[in-house]
Amino acid sequence: MFGWFLSSIEDWLCSRDPTFVASMLPIGTKWIIRQIQLFKLHRTVKYVYEKSEFYRRAFRERGIKPSDIKSISDITKIPFTTPIDIQRNTNAFLAVPRERIVRIFTSAGTTGSPKKIFYTKKDMEHMVELSAIGQAMMGIKKGDTCQITLAYGRPSWGGGVIAEMGGQRLGVTVLASGDTLSVEEQIQVIKELGSTVLCGYPSYLHRVTEEASKNEDLTQLGIRKILIGGMPWPESLRKYLQDKWNAKAYDAYGLTEMSLGVAGECIMQNGLHVNEFDFIVEVVDPSTGEQLEAGEKGELVITTLSREGMPILRYRTHDISYLIEEPCGCGQKTCRIGRISGRADDMFIIGTDNIFPYMFDQAFLNLKEVMDYQIVIEKEGYRDKITMRAEVGQKTEKMRGKILEAFFQISPIGRDIKETQTIAQPKVELLEPGTLKKPTETKVRKIIDKR
Repeated sequence: MFGWFLSSIEDWLCSRDPTFVASMLPIGTKWIIRQIQLFKLHRTVKYVYEKSEFYRRAFRERGIKPSDIKSISDITKIPFTTPIDIQRNTNAFLAVPRERIVRIFTSAGTTGSPKKIFYTKKDMEHMVELSAIGQAMMGIKKGDTCQITLAYGRPSWGGGVIAEMGGQRLGVTVLASGDTLSVEEQIQVIKELGSTVLCGYPSYLHRVTEEASKNEDLTQLGIRKILIGGMPWPESLRKYLQDKWNAKAYDAYGLTEMSLGVAGECIMQNGLHVNEFDFIVEVVDPSTGEQLEAGEKGELVITTLSREGMPILRYRTHDISYLIEEPCGCGQKTCRIGRISGRADDMFIIGTDNIFPYMFDQAFLNLKEVMDYQIVIEKEGYRDKITMRAEVGQKTEKMRGKILEAFFQISPIGRDIKETQTIAQPKVELLEPGTLKKPTETKVRKIIDKR
């Protein structure tokens, strides 16, 4: 009963002004958060057992009932949900009649076929509230003009749409410029319409910054906040963007399957606050599925607590992070996660070592002239052959040399080129900016393995 009361207070808060809600978040205690989570977990488990064909079958096969989930720690009794489960039969996850679905979003599909996620009117309204509150936490406020450079509609990806609607809910002026304008056109929009906030993918923001800074003093354009999301990015990119624009850059984390607004940085820029009122986040060993302690790096597993149309329990995101339990300087009591460092399903064996995409990010996005890249892996006899396709502003041999040098800074690759000789000398293709992303794609696929 007490959990119901606390949850009702939370629901009431979320119907208030997003800036007010963000200001109230430090008042909550960890105990209150856990009570709300437990109440919502009980409600969600009972709901999916009654309404969702997938979970009713999964529970019965496992021999468990909703009454077996008595505490938050009992969540481990629930089997994992995987991306393949959703891809195989999305309709089995529906907990409402199909006619109540008002929006379908799809995942970007960079590591598999896109997944279709269904939302009711209530789900959409709640998702917009979360976006608005998250933006308020980053210091965005009425009077700001937010230029959203995320992809729209390729495929039906919801990141740009929800960022846009969340900004409107917050009272922000929104400019949905997308990612198809030229760099010159993006800068012209900033100048003509007075943008104060930029929102986009790390690679695209990097490209716009690098090209525009050749002709513009970006610090004079009035941008004060930069929201970065959609894929992992190195900390060096934050410093680069902040220096170039004289603005604060913030990380946001979400995925289509989880209503997009899972976690985001506050003004302290020290870990991403998890929205624990709407999600339970675990970190597990990718190999064994066992829960890990705070500070141990593993795979994020997320359970939705507020979804009506398509609730999802213990979803294996394949994103690699860790839990932070130390108090944050902003005063909020919610747990935080570390910045996403890569994906468990993106690991490749190149030469003799395990390689993750973030290793390439750290090496190549430190080169300011590299705006985006793609790695193609092939076989050349007994050795792996790597071709680096890099979008650069100037295609020079000096630039090619810098990229080749950066390869050797990735220690496993450098070792296997020089010592074990299981990797052939890398090749570099220099491309015009904007070449890599196909019109039908939301993001550039970073690694293509042709072996």
